[in-house]
Amino acid sequence: MPAQTILTALVTAHKITAEIAESVRVDALNSGEGEEAILKKKKLATDEDISRARAESLGIPFISLVGRPISPDVISLIPEPVARRYTLVPFELNTKDSTLSVAMLDPLDFQVVEFLEKKSTHPVKPFMAIKDDILVSIEDLYTQNLGVDVTAALEES
Repeated sequence: MPAQTILTALVTAHKITAEIAESVRVDALNSGEGEEAILKKKKLATDEDISRARAESLGIPFISLVGRPISPDVISLIPEPVARRYTLVPFELNTKDSTLSVAMLDPLDFQVVEFLEKKSTHPVKPFMAIKDDILVSIEDLYTQNLGVDVTAALEES
């Protein structure tokens, strides 16, 4: 099956019409701007719609991190500086095959995936996620983890 474009994926998901998709294509050709930029500028699709469509067009799973509980044990597998630098967050460790699922801004960056596998000592399954969701999760989860570490240190002393 040939890879589809983001616009085609949005039409298939009934987020935009074929006419709007064609209009965006023409605007992109005339202006030199990217299709995603035009979709956002004209408020024709949300960040989540666009990220889901991009994931669909690339054959990569999409994950929404909003309201998803993530274990501190999973978070501890990827250090905070790595998560911040590459805009990613680990969210699940599969106990059956030891695969670490990671929400990433760029799940096609195979060098980063390989680096994560070495760092975590687990095979990594990359997922596409919305940048803002990843950043909020990094803030929330690594700050929480810090609280757990501080509490443990205080209990020891």
